[in-house]
Amino acid sequence: MNMWQQIREQLNDNGIETECLDSFRKFIDAVDPPVELPRVLESFSRAFPDLQNLVVKFPDDYPDIEITEWGRICREIMTTQKLWEMVLSTRKKGKMPLLGKYDTNPVYVALWQRSSLLSKQYNYYKLLSHCMLAVNFLRKRMEEQKLTGVAQEVLDNYNGNIIDALLTLRKLTDIDNQTKLEEWTDLAISPENLLEVLKAQNESFAPLRRLFTYFLELRKPPHRHTNDEQSADIQNTQVKSRIALPACFSEIGVNNDPEQEDGITFDLAQLPAVSKATARKNELYCTAPGESNSGVEIVTPKMPKSDHKRVKSPAQKVLGKRRIKTQLAMINQRLLSRWECLSLYEVSTFLTAVVDLILNERKSEYLPENADHLELVALLTVFFWFGQRPESFTNLRLYHQGHGAPGKDPGFAALQDGNSYWWTKPAVPKRERLPNEIQKEQAFETVDNYKLFSGIGIEKLIDNYIRLSHQGVSNLLFYKEPPHYIQMATDFLLNVNHRHATRLTINRVSDFLFHAIERHDGSDLTSAMYIIGREHFLGRNQSYYTSISVAKLQELYQKVCKEIRERHFREQPRDKQQRID
Repeated sequence: MNMWQQIREQLNDNGIETECLDSFRKFIDAVDPPVELPRVLESFSRAFPDLQNLVVKFPDDYPDIEITEWGRICREIMTTQKLWEMVLSTRKKGKMPLLGKYDTNPVYVALWQRSSLLSKQYNYYKLLSHCMLAVNFLRKRMEEQKLTGVAQEVLDNYNGNIIDALLTLRKLTDIDNQTKLEEWTDLAISPENLLEVLKAQNESFAPLRRLFTYFLELRKPPHRHTNDEQSADIQNTQVKSRIALPACFSEIGVNNDPEQEDGITFDLAQLPAVSKATARKNELYCTAPGESNSGVEIVTPKMPKSDHKRVKSPAQKVLGKRRIKTQLAMINQRLLSRWECLSLYEVSTFLTAVVDLILNERKSEYLPENADHLELVALLTVFFWFGQRPESFTNLRLYHQGHGAPGKDPGFAALQDGNSYWWTKPAVPKRERLPNEIQKEQAFETVDNYKLFSGIGIEKLIDNYIRLSHQGVSNLLFYKEPPHYIQMATDFLLNVNHRHATRLTINRVSDFLFHAIERHDGSDLTSAMYIIGREHFLGRNQSYYTSISVAKLQELYQKVCKEIRERHFREQPRDKQQRID
């Protein structure tokens, strides 16, 4: 039995279907036997957040991608001791362990050949994610043509370009070329925008330009002409507005269901209502860009793949739809007494347990087994005091003093003088055109990022983690695999729940500050969106016409933090309070 068969059997025991493993192997160009698989999986896990982000942000460009299942396969192999020990045996000595695979398995080789410097890997993985998704699409195109019997003389063949493009990408890991990776400040962009970035580079990037040119040409939506249109010049035909303009997607997580502790996540889509030219013209008259989209028309609940394959009776389907409708109704009400909201007692109990971690460190009764107390405190601080949800915290950046100005991604800036701060990215509307100087005099200017200070010293908790536990091994604030952090935080909260009869979950903890800000005097939903950086569909339209100064937002954040602390001092739980069975 070869190694892939052994991996397949083990994954089947863990509930992962064979088809998912086969598609994952195909996506990464896996070799057989899987030489150097540990390093390839480590690279894929680092590229996974970027892959997931692209698939979610640009679903029309990257359809039918099983990215969630592939991420699960990677985590299962890396975290299952039996599997990982077996995979470690595939390591091969020498500078060129994949010699002979450069043309046959170019994606696998590109995952293996990463930069030796962690600071250079950030943009490499972002660019590699774009390439892997484009390659996956082009290969599917070739397979579809073969299945439909396309004549050999007109059969598309992108293999040569794929090999050249990934070779160009791998060359960026050379010491002489690594500075090119630093020139790009943000690669979490659409493939159209990425092509524009590549066009601005020199001729050495030509293979990458060709790859995305082919990809985008094939991604153009079909246009059916009427008889009149067919007789006219094709240059004069216009694409329907709902095809020309992409849908605007957002995501919201809720925890209203008492029987579903992890909450439910919805995808919300707004379709364009006017042509692109009309939308740009309207924006010239200072109307909101979002007015070019209709109201929320499509609401899709995200469910595990296993739920989709499970056969349901008509009654179960009706019950499921009714449950989703109830969830949306509860979101719209924004009631203070929603089930998802933590009580003051639960918040104070949580903060008391965190303080116990800080004071007693490894001797704390709440510390999970084999957990680093500094890492756990920093993680809980990010969840609670900065409102970061579990699906986004692994993308947070770590910025250091002396390394230049922080980038556009949210994260934490650790300064040597102790004045560290949170670098937030407000959820402001995306505009085609920015306000001119006259308009700026009449309203506050929106910014891409700004600093947040709590005013109560919670930044020191993350500073201690960075100085004593993080060890500067990555430019990510939390650089380990997501399951490590989720399990650690979950175990901590379960310890608190068991001792104090609370209902703490990661989602409820991370949502508390958002709700506290929107309910504060002089605040609203858009203020919470601008401070926490989380979009909410009920506040999207208001945000188009909301202008708040950065100083006001910073002041509001400090007031909310101080209020939470004062309420905690008045609401501390009784000593040794136990669950009543």
